[in-house]
Amino acid sequence: MAEKITLKKRIAALEQVAGFVDSVRNLKQLLSEIMRVSTELLDAEASSLMLYDPDTRKLYFEVALGEKSGKVRRRRIKLNQGIAGHAAAAGQAVNVKNVYADKRFYRGVDQKSGFKTTSILAVPLQRKERLIGVLEILNKKGGKPFRKDDVALAKIIASQAAIVVENAQLYANNLKDVRYDVK
Repeated sequence: MAEKITLKKRIAALEQVAGFVDSVRNLKQLLSEIMRVSTELLDAEASSLMLYDPDTRKLYFEVALGEKSGKVRRRRIKLNQGIAGHAAAAGQAVNVKNVYADKRFYRGVDQKSGFKTTSILAVPLQRKERLIGVLEILNKKGGKPFRKDDVALAKIIASQAAIVVENAQLYANNLKDVRYDVK
């Protein structure tokens, strides 16, 4: 019976995330809500969503949720730096059960924030093979590793978040175009 409740809860959360796709008025608020649902859905301690800046070729924290989230918001990481940077560069999800045993793990964010990362599920946000950012889920509760079904759910959420970001960027660009046409 517990599995059915969990499945119902997951479906409801995914429907909620899918409902965000049509709304582009406040991108940061939408992404925060997507990450809140993701953290809860994947039973994690913390999460973040980093956006990719193609000019600097770096990822920056747009949304960070969790105990020490305020201390990472201004951090930037290079492509291939850390597990999130590796997921972004490779264009593939990366699920690491023990980050301190993984040579790709970038300890600088933990050191600056005081957060102790144990496990990471990092999934790139992509639209039409264009990198938009990375969704990162940290520390599955109970010290458990993220499972294959967690990876599948994170990929669905990342694809929806990518659509939200792309829609917001298109909306902002259209507003700029309209402003220039009016002058």
